[in-house]
Amino acid sequence: MFLQKISIPALLEKLPAWVFAGIILLYTVLMTFQGLDLSDEGFNAVFYRNIYSNPESVQYSFMFWLTGVIGGAFDYLFPSLGLLGLRILGAITLTCTCLLSYRLLRPYLNKGALRLGLLFTLLVISNNIRIFHYNYLCMLLYMLCALFLLRGLTRNNPWLIFLAGVMVALETLARIPSIVNLGLALAIFYYGILHKYSFARQFRLALIYGAGFIAGLAAMIVFMKITNQYDNYVGAVKLVMEMGSGGASSHYGLSKLLKQFFVLYGSSVKHGLLIALPVISAAMICNLVTYRPSYRKPLIQLLTLGIIAAFVWLIWTDTINHLMMVFLLTDLATLGAICIFISEKNKELKVLALMGLYIILTYPLGSSDGIYTVGLYTLWIGVPIAVDYFNKWLRLDSQWNIQSRSENMRFSLLLRPEQLRTIGQVGILLVFLALLRQAYYYPFFDWNDRARMTAQVNNTYTRGVFTTKERATAINELLDESSKYIHPGDAVLIYHSVPLLHYMTNTRPYLRNAMPWLYEGSFFANELNTTAEKTGRLPVIIRQLIKTVDDASMWPDPPAKFDDNWDKINEKRDQALDQFIQKYQYREVWTNKVFSILIPAGK
Repeated sequence: MFLQKISIPALLEKLPAWVFAGIILLYTVLMTFQGLDLSDEGFNAVFYRNIYSNPESVQYSFMFWLTGVIGGAFDYLFPSLGLLGLRILGAITLTCTCLLSYRLLRPYLNKGALRLGLLFTLLVISNNIRIFHYNYLCMLLYMLCALFLLRGLTRNNPWLIFLAGVMVALETLARIPSIVNLGLALAIFYYGILHKYSFARQFRLALIYGAGFIAGLAAMIVFMKITNQYDNYVGAVKLVMEMGSGGASSHYGLSKLLKQFFVLYGSSVKHGLLIALPVISAAMICNLVTYRPSYRKPLIQLLTLGIIAAFVWLIWTDTINHLMMVFLLTDLATLGAICIFISEKNKELKVLALMGLYIILTYPLGSSDGIYTVGLYTLWIGVPIAVDYFNKWLRLDSQWNIQSRSENMRFSLLLRPEQLRTIGQVGILLVFLALLRQAYYYPFFDWNDRARMTAQVNNTYTRGVFTTKERATAINELLDESSKYIHPGDAVLIYHSVPLLHYMTNTRPYLRNAMPWLYEGSFFANELNTTAEKTGRLPVIIRQLIKTVDDASMWPDPPAKFDDNWDKINEKRDQALDQFIQKYQYREVWTNKVFSILIPAGK
């Protein structure tokens, strides 16, 4: 069969390095021009806009302090680039992460398989948030940490191990939950065990790693104090701890995070099996009963084409969706790491597999949505290693069979090498098809055919970013009308998950958080009343009237299925806002089908 004669990793291996790097950069940049998300990208952009001028208004975001320092500096230096500039910064960060992964893994993996694994990882990220943000920065710092740590161990250089600890400190300040990467000290002990180091030597190296973390953290705290940002950082830590005390109803409640961890990883395994088992079972059926030789070839080819057609249909109808691809690649990386631990002789590769598995398992723990939103960023080490391992496996000519032969029948329980190669090559093509389709039709929270995204919002800060005409019209209507009631620098309450409107209008959040949706109901009510009493000012309120995220990401068009759970999720927050509106006698002065504007009595 033709697919048995080609090798996609071999084709990628032949590309000159500069061509491969150029493809990555070109793809990431091209993805920046379409899709307009008002939620997560706005949350980050507002932080960058206000971190230096109005830090108290974005105190919640100080849990991502280092990200804000870098993003804020970029926004300050290049204000005319707006959202598009921040997306280009994100594309550069993503490309650097990819190249660092390549440099880290290249000595240990086949070049073609490594490039294929990196492309899979890049593609699965490409329909997520495009703006420079904390997940991008954390993965860049994690790759630097892994590179310094492995080089320090293999070259017996304690300074590189020290630098690895510094990278963890920086990563923690880019995203507080990333402090769990101190646990990468496990890689030091694992390396020591593999190389028969004494425990005292292992412990000494771990102390050097920890010292790097402490030194990096101390240096950054001094910088915070010099720039008068330390108090806001401490305030953000306290704010998150208060929110976490909300229990299961809080986005950061410990019970919610732990339950979510086990549920989502269990779902990942289930979905991986749902994809893999039908393929393997069908291939085994080909071996189970093979009739006379004249019938064998067309029957197998027909079955193969039928399976391929079925998967193409599942991909095209979104039965196999983006989340399932995240699950599949996570399972692939996890299985690959386990296989490396069991069978691989290269000790350094075993340590790398541990690093890759560690970040896959721990990084989602600190996210309000776990693997669902951040799992895709953790695959830079694990997926290339797994692709290389299974690519080598597919090239083996040996077969392990339990079989019985007769004149007209051959019985076999396992797969033959040529079947494995066919499954591998077809699987690669189907993964590419699924990831490219998701990237084309499902830009982050702007789920539309990119061919329809030809309109721009009439706003300086979103110039060069294209969306659908309907979405641009709805936003333009709001911006035109809101200019009568709000002005740059005003404190505005934009409720509840469309903070990019702050960035577009150059206003600041009324509360300490640009996205009130992250607040649990009673906490939100307390923040509203406390801020009103403390400041003595009542804000103009811009309220979204429809769901604008997840399965409603094709707004202003209605979702394919109404999410009746959405109102339940927001019920207590909505009640808190309604009580605030009644208490201060707000009145609605404008509305369209997506937004409304309310002003307090006497204004």
